[in-house]
Amino acid sequence: MIISLFQYLLASSLCLMIFSAVYRLLISGLTHFSWMRIYLICSLVLSLTLPLINIPAPWRSELIPTESLINFVPKFLQQTESTSALNTLTNPITMFSESPVALLITYGLLMIYLLGCIYKAYFLAKNLKSIILFIRNNHKVKEANYWIVSLEGQIPAFSFFNYIFINRNFKDLLDKDLQIIKDHERVHADHYHTFDIMFLELIRVMFWFNPVFNYLKTALQEIHEYIADEKVAGEGENKKSYAMLLLNLASETRVFDLAAGFTGEHIKRRILMIAKPRTPARHKFRFFALAPLAAILMLLFSCSKNTPGKSDWADKCADCKKLEMKSYTGVYFPSKKDTFLRPMEILNSSNRLFRFIESAPFTPNRTVELQFVADNKFNYTDDSERSIEFVVDDKNVVTGCILRRPDGTFQLSKQRQWY
Repeated sequence: MIISLFQYLLASSLCLMIFSAVYRLLISGLTHFSWMRIYLICSLVLSLTLPLINIPAPWRSELIPTESLINFVPKFLQQTESTSALNTLTNPITMFSESPVALLITYGLLMIYLLGCIYKAYFLAKNLKSIILFIRNNHKVKEANYWIVSLEGQIPAFSFFNYIFINRNFKDLLDKDLQIIKDHERVHADHYHTFDIMFLELIRVMFWFNPVFNYLKTALQEIHEYIADEKVAGEGENKKSYAMLLLNLASETRVFDLAAGFTGEHIKRRILMIAKPRTPARHKFRFFALAPLAAILMLLFSCSKNTPGKSDWADKCADCKKLEMKSYTGVYFPSKKDTFLRPMEILNSSNRLFRFIESAPFTPNRTVELQFVADNKFNYTDDSERSIEFVVDDKNVVTGCILRRPDGTFQLSKQRQWY
């Protein structure tokens, strides 16, 4: 389970890196701000879900030859799934490693990861608490669907959901300027921009180690500001006066990370974006690059989880001579000349075969899934270059097996059934 978690985190991070790179290269310079916002949110959602999608083998083989993709899939993605039935037979952690050192490293990485999640969650909760205290401790008035919270001190205006925080004395603003600021923050509230940031921050708790989230958050917050600026700035002279207001409100004071602020550190880019000519509609085709990219990644991850022979027994044996699954289960003892080998136990769970390996003293046991190849031949799924071929007599009874591994080929005999 631990290794599977790390695989998912790495695969999801890889997706987000690719989507973010496409955004940076093809999309970030456009002025289709609503489309850009949708792209960023979809990138995040797809990055979370694509590594979990599993395309059935028949469909996958129709879409693209599996063998052509295997070589391009990272090793860390080619990991078998454990089953709940096997977890009752052996320690689940031993599914991933038989080395105590490897287990220690795995647990160490898990502890570091969990500590990072706890710290990030604490930081998020602290920010939320600060905003709640601002709402409770300051005077507020309801206007339509919004709450106007009056601030003190040199704090620039910002919004959080439908709460708009304004300091009427900030830089001695005129009433018309205050109204523009209020209209700007209402755009944030009407377009639910805070939901975007909160969703990203919640996912960021789990992916605290991924620096791409920093870029994604900055890009998303900038898009929010561009959308609000576009709605409020107007045309002609109104644009100029709005740009001058932005320049006047430029401040180094940082508002809360979770809030949408009227000012910030990127005033220059916002002013340039206001004056920038609108991008022609034909450039929207760039956003559709997300679809084929997502399809390719989905095939890659599905392929990595469904290497040849990994599909269910019924799928793989539709056109071959097969035995009942329980006929293969049992304990296999090596011949006398191979006394250094330990007995080999074959298990059947959820229509899949597993080998239960009894390791040396003080070394955890482990289980390895056997993937069907052809007839009575199976390969290991842990990339150990080992295989098992079951020996069947004239009466279609399994009498033993042949174990092939890098240090030789060994004959084993089946002594008893084991269910």
